[in-house]
Amino acid sequence: WAPSVARPQRTPQQARDVTVEMLIVVALQNSPQILAMSRKPLIQETRIIEAESQFDLRVFMDSAFDRTSDPVGNELQTGGPPRFREENWDYTAGVRQKMAAGGTLEASQRIGYQHNNSEFFTPREQGNSRLVLSFTQPLLRGAGKAVNSAPTVVAEIETATAWDRFSARLQDYLLRVTGAHWNLYLERTACLQKRRLYEQAQSILDELEDRRSIDSSPSQLVRTRAAVATRRSELARADRNVMNAEARIRALVGNAQLFGGSGVEFLPQDHPSPQPVSVDLQSVRRTALKYRPEMNEAIKRVQTAALRADVSKRDLLPVLDLVLETYVAGLEGQGDIGTSLGNQFGAGEPGYTCLLY
Repeated sequence: WAPSVARPQRTPQQARDVTVEMLIVVALQNSPQILAMSRKPLIQETRIIEAESQFDLRVFMDSAFDRTSDPVGNELQTGGPPRFREENWDYTAGVRQKMAAGGTLEASQRIGYQHNNSEFFTPREQGNSRLVLSFTQPLLRGAGKAVNSAPTVVAEIETATAWDRFSARLQDYLLRVTGAHWNLYLERTACLQKRRLYEQAQSILDELEDRRSIDSSPSQLVRTRAAVATRRSELARADRNVMNAEARIRALVGNAQLFGGSGVEFLPQDHPSPQPVSVDLQSVRRTALKYRPEMNEAIKRVQTAALRADVSKRDLLPVLDLVLETYVAGLEGQGDIGTSLGNQFGAGEPGYTCLLY
């Protein structure tokens, strides 16, 4: 009966040969479920970019305007006017970048305009500017390349874990595709046997019908007709099981155009091997430990937990930062901000600060 399984059983019918390898290839190319599963690791890869973005160069700017009008309780504050009135506008822009060891380098330029009604305020309508270069380096908490690169390393491990998880799910899915092929083979074999049994029963019934006037009894005819009806119903169920197996394959491979609708009969071309396969338990265990994605995923989870534990220990350290800053400043009357920018480099000298806190 084995050769008959690969030949059409339903006529007239469009038939298509299928193999396990072909079903797997088509499923990999077209299955929406496999496509959906593959998106998750790709989404997880964006976490690496997000983690690395902490070291990107960042541009910042801010602006503020403040107008003050306060009563004067001390003549030394204004030199006469009963209320102190002041207008102050500041605009700051710069760049900031975090370094691999945890330090932050920042360069900013501030310009501003200040004017008030104090007799002691000179020059009037001041245009001011200040160029600042600063570096802040943590010495205890948050210090070190290992701590600051930990989010990136964790994201990379979790991405690899996501790929391992995808690999496991993909293998399970392709195993279902393979199982669907062999289930089709089984159902077609069962259907073929049911058809042969039905044909044999029908042949016996025809012979008894022909011998009715010779030696066939009415009870024999009744029992034979009942057996034929039973086998006819079993054959109908077997045909339905074959079509259900074909529908299962169509759902798994996800390519309706390639395999057509329910009118296409699938003809499995692969046959079970009669050769026995010896299995060594120790060899199977070693292979599973080496290649199963679940094992790789478990190892990566341990690595992630160890890394996070180390970062948590460092977060328990006290805060101690070293701050280095230098600046140049300029000032000019009549609101001349442009000249004050030039005065940053042409008048006075740089100031600096060294702070440990």
